[in-house]
Amino acid sequence: MVADRRHPGDWLIARLTYRPSYRRIGEYDTTAHLAHTVLEELTLSEVAQSQSPLLRKFDESDRDRHRIDLMLQLMPHDTVTASFTAGYRADDYHNSALGLQDANTWTAGVDLTWTPSERFSLTGGYNHESILQKQRSRSRPGTGTTTFDFADFDWISVNADLIDSFYVGLRVSLMPEVLDLLLGARYEHANG
Repeated sequence: MVADRRHPGDWLIARLTYRPSYRRIGEYDTTAHLAHTVLEELTLSEVAQSQSPLLRKFDESDRDRHRIDLMLQLMPHDTVTASFTAGYRADDYHNSALGLQDANTWTAGVDLTWTPSERFSLTGGYNHESILQKQRSRSRPGTGTTTFDFADFDWISVNADLIDSFYVGLRVSLMPEVLDLLLGARYEHANG
């Protein structure tokens, strides 16, 4: 028996990345939606109870993000590949008096591929994702054209989402470089 003398670079790929990002929105307009409203449909109470000037939509608000990802790919044999991934992301919406305040997400997964020939491959994998978000909201009750907007009406809600994904796939080359048969199935389960 001959020992496998391959160098780790032949069967192992490892990648660790850190990506910080910072988003700033200088001209946030809380009344922008009113410009697209038909006047005949608008009542005075709707104008008075429109979006709070303190609310920031999460996709348009200032955000600091820190993200780190790890990927390991192993090829213990010429026909088998195993990939392991893990990631963490922390978002801070620091200029949002109301709306999403922060979000933390982590993921972990594994993918396996078996390719016994050039014409056939079988894949399968699993991924787990956990998302934790904190949001500050405010009740703004109103009567007629008056809206009450007090910090005493604020509350914090915490949303926790867990998502598990499983998949399998099959590729068969019926006519090489002309016609492939691809079959796949995916199942996802989410709790929130």
